[in-house]
Amino acid sequence: MKIEQFQTDFRLWLWISFGLFLASLFFMHIGVKADSMTPVAWMWHVVQVIFQGDFREAFGVSFMLVLFACIYLVASIVLAWLVQCLVVMIRTR
Repeated sequence: MKIEQFQTDFRLWLWISFGLFLASLFFMHIGVKADSMTPVAWMWHVVQVIFQGDFREAFGVSFMLVLFACIYLVASIVLAWLVQCLVVMIRTR
């Protein structure tokens, strides 16, 4: 039985993870059920708070946004790697 070595397609991996990350920003909801909002709406709230001059609230909201963005980023990178592996394996056969 011969073991095949597959070459990682980094460009495909990057584009898939970028697409999944952007999709997660529009479809995932942050917060409890009553007050949940998408991260894009949350970013707009941060911009509004900064222009109003309330930096204390802006820091708290920004921290939560960065935390959720990091979680979404890691999840999209892992999922994109799995999809990329599947695509590369199908291409080489």
